[in-house]
Amino acid sequence: MAVKTWQSEMVTIKVDYDKCKGHGDCVDSCPGEVYELKDGKAVPVNINDCVGYDYLGDTHTRFPAR
Repeated sequence: MAVKTWQSEMVTIKVDYDKCKGHGDCVDSCPGEVYELKDGKAVPVNINDCVGYDYLGDTHTRFPAR
């Protein structure tokens, strides 16, 4: 499955599904409430609400700055 990418005009979000454990760390810690878990994987459902960059070691989720 590897890395899945979502893109809007302002931001690109990449989630490494091989490393995502589905714990929901990104859902809980994302200040923009960008993520939801779907089928045990992180999905950026509110991509335009992304407010910055973070790297979550357990889920290896990346949401780059605008």
